[in-house]
Amino acid sequence: DNGRWKLAVSAVDDTGQPSEMAQVFTVNTTLGYLSTTPRKLFLPPAGRDLGITWKQDRAARVVVTVETPAGEVVRTLARRSYAAGSPALVWNGLDRQRKAVKGGRYVVRVAARNALGAVELRRDVRVQRIVGPKP
Repeated sequence: DNGRWKLAVSAVDDTGQPSEMAQVFTVNTTLGYLSTTPRKLFLPPAGRDLGITWKQDRAARVVVTVETPAGEVVRTLARRSYAAGSPALVWNGLDRQRKAVKGGRYVVRVAARNALGAVELRRDVRVQRIVGPKP
């Protein structure tokens, strides 16, 4: 079940010395099954679509970004509330200035926040620039 939980353990060792430990944690399965298609994006100068989908068990405020491996946001694709379901977005391989990104590794990050707290999913994507006519 989702929510806040507490794990408590107590023990007595072979000399009769008692010890205890407790840890509070939260289970939040709001997000799952992040997928990108295709896994490797061959990007001509005008851009090409990368499909992004995930499963969402409950409503949440969601931010979807494309980032460098170092965490620099290249493009914010969504910043809105989604209901439970299977949301889908498309990234066209362009940055905030609408220019094609350089070839290399990127990270698609889906971050959600709701009454259970914050949770996020990440997926690596490879981009390879290809030669093609300019738009």
